[in-house]
Amino acid sequence: ESPVYVYWTGPLHVEPYPQAAVPQGESVVTVEGTPVIARQANSDIRASKFVYRTEDRSLHGSVPPGGTIVMTSSDAEGSSVINTSALEYLARTQPPTAILSGKSTAEFLSQLDHAKTTASWVERCVLSFEAIPGGRTAIKQADITGDVHVVQPQLSLDSQRLALVFDVSPRDPVLKAATAPTSQPTSQPSAMSQAKLKQLVASDAVHAQLKDSEGKTEIIDSNSLTVLTGTDADGKLFPRNVSADGGVHAVDADQDLRAGHLAVTLVPSTKPVNAAPTTSATKPTGGFGGKVDLQSLIAHDAVHVIGRKDASEAFADTMLIENKAGKRTIKFVGQPFATVIQKGDVVTGPVIDISPDDQQMSVDGGGSMKGSVQDSGRATTKPMSVTWTRSMRIDGRQNFVDAFGDVMANTIDEDGAVDTIRSSRAHLVLFDVPSTQPATRPSSQPATQPTAAKKNVRQAIFQDNASIISILADQDGSPLRRTTLLSSMIQYDLVPLVGDPLAPGTKRITIPVAGRMLVEDYRPPTTQPAGADGDMSSVRGPTAFQWAKSLVYDESTHKAVMRGSVVIDHRDDAQKEDSIRLTGDEAAAELELAPTTAPTKPIPGAPATAPSTQSAMARFRPRRITAHGNLVVTMHNGELRCDSIVYDPITHIMIARGTEDVDAIFTPEGSQPLHALEMQWDAKAKLPKVTRASTRYRK
Repeated sequence: ESPVYVYWTGPLHVEPYPQAAVPQGESVVTVEGTPVIARQANSDIRASKFVYRTEDRSLHGSVPPGGTIVMTSSDAEGSSVINTSALEYLARTQPPTAILSGKSTAEFLSQLDHAKTTASWVERCVLSFEAIPGGRTAIKQADITGDVHVVQPQLSLDSQRLALVFDVSPRDPVLKAATAPTSQPTSQPSAMSQAKLKQLVASDAVHAQLKDSEGKTEIIDSNSLTVLTGTDADGKLFPRNVSADGGVHAVDADQDLRAGHLAVTLVPSTKPVNAAPTTSATKPTGGFGGKVDLQSLIAHDAVHVIGRKDASEAFADTMLIENKAGKRTIKFVGQPFATVIQKGDVVTGPVIDISPDDQQMSVDGGGSMKGSVQDSGRATTKPMSVTWTRSMRIDGRQNFVDAFGDVMANTIDEDGAVDTIRSSRAHLVLFDVPSTQPATRPSSQPATQPTAAKKNVRQAIFQDNASIISILADQDGSPLRRTTLLSSMIQYDLVPLVGDPLAPGTKRITIPVAGRMLVEDYRPPTTQPAGADGDMSSVRGPTAFQWAKSLVYDESTHKAVMRGSVVIDHRDDAQKEDSIRLTGDEAAAELELAPTTAPTKPIPGAPATAPSTQSAMARFRPRRITAHGNLVVTMHNGELRCDSIVYDPITHIMIARGTEDVDAIFTPEGSQPLHALEMQWDAKAKLPKVTRASTRYRK
């Protein structure tokens, strides 16, 4: 043990303690002054009184009420100063410990960037020391309690407890340089500045503000905050791992994040120093050194993210962000479902993966997507809803959406008709909707939107067990009008207006395979306007359509064309004698807007959805039907065979034509067939009127 030297300039008074005051074999040295200064190397402690006990080598420093003990340490990097109300040093504890009690402050300079750091607390600070080469000691750990406040240029921290762990390993190159012999001992780093911060743990009402080199601030509130440091290639410290627990609330200029737990892993930035950050991969340095890049982020327990610039939101049980090869991937895991909201679009699923740089989003498992799309032929938008049971993927660059497993799309039309589309899989082709707002650079928040612009549907294809059901109900829920369409494939195309490929257009429905459709109209006669003959009651009831090859409906002309073994079967609900059945090679129906009923209430609980995938034919009724090729028409008063017909279901007028080789033939019930090149009649009449007779005699 090295000797202790005591110097004084005034009188020396030595007075033995009473026998009972000092245990056998122990000595107590008390030094008082104004102040008493204890110096060692380039450090000194100033107090009003020091009490030194030889048995345990403990030292107790004190000052009168209102005074402070001043601890100063100086080296080539600057000075560090601590002011405290009481000091107790326990040399023989393991590890040696210093206790600073009462209201205290500290001020020191960082060796890395000469940044000034200040700290204060009101209860105590416990410093644990560790021996280092050269017969010196360094601070191994500091535990501070009571209204702890730390401020430095890039970090402001408030908490009730703060624990700091330092790395004093001699393998550290900076520490080796600090402990190497020098001809100027006074320039040696002191114990207060030569150890590097290894870990920071703040707890109880933690409030931290971090500022990066560009002046952007990030605020973190939590019950506890832990920072583990690392060293980059230049020997500078950086925050390698940052974790917060308990009521975490992290806010910056771009996002607002809430979660039960948050863990961030950072790596030294590989970007050029002058490169401006463009994504959330660049994070604040927190005063540890140069910039760092985000390697991964995990938020857990009731995660809620809000984009402060675009009002986007995400809800999940767990959020995971990873940076791989310079690209970010974001995963939201729900218990049971995660939700992502962006510009009115809502995506829900058990696992949602987003690749913002590639403009991709996918949902693993059953989920739903709700949003809005532009209505065809109009400048307005309507809501959209799609559900699936297996998976869904959006590719914003390639402009497509794929959904698998019991896909269902719902919509409510303007007149209250509820449309439901089902299939085993669906494929949507998208296009960018022009925006009047200038494009903005990507924010630093975890992007929840896989595409850079608002998207609309260009084409929708529903495959495998595809069906459309459209229902218009009255206030009691009873159907007034119902359309059911069944096929293995249904395709919708949004046809742009001429000259403007991005302008609202009209829809075309294509079914390139066999299919069936049932249209039922049960509206009361009083809700239907009179036709040319003043009687509209006979159009009520079900009408079935069937085809073997294809159906094409063009909204611009309101015309539907069916090909291949076509069957049209109408069963009038009011007048059974007006029922009619047609079979042939091809038929076309020209439609008109169906008359609406009095305003009805939507079915309770019916989802608000989009018209982009609804059956446009559900809003229309047949105005003119034409058919040709091997036609057979069965009516209540007989059977008609011809090559072509034109039928008006509103006026019930039918024109039937044959060919130059084959007449049109009408066979009344119980009577001889009637032959003609063309015949016309009111379908209610018993016999047709011949308008063009046969041009030649036929046996």
